Amino acid sequence: MIAVAVHSIALLLAAALFTWIEHRWSAQSALRWWQRPLGIDLTYWFVGPLLGQIALVTGLTLIGLGLLALLGPAFDRTLVERLQQGHPWVAGWPVWLQVVGAIIVADFTLYWIHRAFHRLPFLWPLHAVHHSATRLDWLAAVRVHPLNTLISTTVLGTVLIALGFPLAVLAGVVPILGLLGLLGHANVTWEFGPFLRYVFASPRFHRWHHTHVDEGGDRNFAAFIPLWDRMFGTWYLPRVPLPERFGITGDPVPQRFVGQLLHPLRAWGAMARGCLGLPTGEPWGWGRWLAAGVASFVVVLLLVGTLLGPLSTLAVQVSLPHQHGDLHLTGYRRGGPTPPTQEGIRFTLPREAAHGWFMAAVGHGLPPQAADPRSVMWGELRSPAVGAPLPMQVVSDERGTPSRLDLTLDVARVNGWLLQGARQDDSPWVLRLAAGSRLSDVALPPAPTWDLALRLVLSGTAARRDGQVGLFRVESLDGRIDLRFFPGSSDTRVEARVQFDRLRLTDLRTNETSDVPALVLGIIAQAITKGLHDQPPLLPFVVPRDARLSVEVVESSAEATPAF
Repeated sequence: MIAVAVHSIALLLAAALFTWIEHRWSAQSALRWWQRPLGIDLTYWFVGPLLGQIALVTGLTLIGLGLLALLGPAFDRTLVERLQQGHPWVAGWPVWLQVVGAIIVADFTLYWIHRAFHRLPFLWPLHAVHHSATRLDWLAAVRVHPLNTLISTTVLGTVLIALGFPLAVLAGVVPILGLLGLLGHANVTWEFGPFLRYVFASPRFHRWHHTHVDEGGDRNFAAFIPLWDRMFGTWYLPRVPLPERFGITGDPVPQRFVGQLLHPLRAWGAMARGCLGLPTGEPWGWGRWLAAGVASFVVVLLLVGTLLGPLSTLAVQVSLPHQHGDLHLTGYRRGGPTPPTQEGIRFTLPREAAHGWFMAAVGHGLPPQAADPRSVMWGELRSPAVGAPLPMQVVSDERGTPSRLDLTLDVARVNGWLLQGARQDDSPWVLRLAAGSRLSDVALPPAPTWDLALRLVLSGTAARRDGQVGLFRVESLDGRIDLRFFPGSSDTRVEARVQFDRLRLTDLRTNETSDVPALVLGIIAQAITKGLHDQPPLLPFVVPRDARLSVEVVESSAEATPAF
């Protein structure tokens, strides 16, 4: 309703303005725009903007699909942002100069698009709808077939985006082109003088374009700058009285809105019948139309099925970056190599689970193709509990593959966590792990109340936190950790039960190596289990109950050193 009200107000304002202009400088004084049949052009006035928006979105989508086809994995969020901002050498111009430059480039491009619509037989049925008006005035400018708009928008948008014009400038140029289009079709005698007639396309210039071919029509293709017609031999502006016969000769275009929408389909059908050697004048029966409709429907289904994958990629890319709890998602790639990461979390999920995760993370529904095998979404886990941001990946795997969580941690980050824990517990001891320590899923059959069993293998150094006495090296620690997950809506509570099988220590003061007695190991394991039970840890993401888990500690890197 708001759109109808806005277009109604715009119609009243334009009608008032052009009524005065066409009365004051009328080219055909006996003819008034309101004295002719208005139903079809008023329908275009109200329905045209909607069809134009659909054409614009479709055109931008086609441009995006073209970029996907050309660039493949290189088409990511960063590229989308660069396209929105434009190339620096254009975006650095003053805004007024960007607008002027965009209009000049657009008019040059539209000249050749317009000329192609007139000269290429398969395009002319689309453009013939615009030339079907037998009375030329400002309101006739809106009579444009939506496929005509789609083709023009796609080609023009591709040229302007390729040259580096920001999308905001393009959005500002569109209404300027629309207003100039209304003025160019007005029923007035304006010519802009002996010099400016070669610089700006006047209504007089465009009226000759709408005449019959035998009167000089099919020329003057420039929309605003007739210099292009002068340069390429299509200029025609005689100083004889203005033409009064408009429209097209030959196969007439219907004068009803639906008929004009279907006119190109009928014309193309006649061309196809001619190519197949069928009588072009023979009307098709309902059977042939039904067969053509079914064939067209199948073609559309195949086309949509082919485009769903790229469209899903485009949808995810445009939705990023996105905040999902503590996860900051920054990138997505459909297929292709997985972006490397030295440290981080890697979820490997079956396609169905990955699709659900992508859908929840991005915030809207996506087709299943968004999680084709090897698709990956990446970002960072930003939580006070992890210190510096921890890289994260969610990878879609083949159907039926169990979920897996692989966690690769920088040794400096892990030791920072251990130091924090010692401070919070007021423990005099600190365990500093060495690279190569790991938790690995050995597929042990878990106890009935536990979800996952892990084998713990680590080495490192144990020392008093004050650094004074009791310095030990952990030669090896083997054990088992049983984990039980309680998933919530945004995080998972984890309960753990620890069991140690062997602990071998070396006293660095005496250089003596010995095994810790099993009784002592049991007491240590019970103490750790009780602490984990009293204060169970929380994972800021939901872990599937059937997930496989592995954790590996790697050497420190300057980039991954946590900020504790």
